[in-house]
Amino acid sequence: YILLAAIMLVVFLPLVYIVSASFSDPQAVISNEVWFLPVRPTLRGYQAVFKNRNILTGFANSFYYMIVGTLVNIVMTVMCAYPLSRKEFTARNKVAMIFVFTMYFSGGLIPSYLLINNWLHLSNTIFALILPGAMSAYTVIIMRNFFESIPDSLEESAKLDGANDVTILFRIMVPLSKASIATIALWSIVYHWNEWFNCMLYMKDEDKYVLQYVLRKILLDGQTQDIN
Repeated sequence: YILLAAIMLVVFLPLVYIVSASFSDPQAVISNEVWFLPVRPTLRGYQAVFKNRNILTGFANSFYYMIVGTLVNIVMTVMCAYPLSRKEFTARNKVAMIFVFTMYFSGGLIPSYLLINNWLHLSNTIFALILPGAMSAYTVIIMRNFFESIPDSLEESAKLDGANDVTILFRIMVPLSKASIATIALWSIVYHWNEWFNCMLYMKDEDKYVLQYVLRKILLDGQTQDIN
């Protein structure tokens, strides 16, 4: 209990500090006067947030990209992992090795930029943020292993009842894989919510920026003003 209490404090105190700092006077935060409770409480910070149109737009964009990106990730992962888990697919190991190869070697930043911007012409569109991370080889392997752990007798029984592969996938495999799908969805949500680098590369219009990139621009602009 003492160890768990210590871990809770390590996690909880920074969150309390952030909340207290958000309600404190900016000068008190800069001078390190804020520790646990707000110092000279004010709502100036929240007023500035709601006055900044880019922050609200970025929040809406991040939420939208997160939802669409997560749905695409789940569909692509499930549709790819299921064939790789079937024993009758004779080339499944060779295809899986191709996926594993991409985990160690990638095309690099410049070829990826040329592909998205010049060849596919997806720059300044939602697809520039969704398609590059539409499927992860790591999650495909995890999902394939889970499909392989499901007894073959279920699939054989379904085929005896006249079910095809699509019916087996969506009425047997997917319902039994809710835990794995939920885990993959959580990883995808975190990835898309924190993603800002692709937005910096491909997005040109400010009304399409994600929240993390907007916050980064505000931080960098503030540092530039301090230097000047």
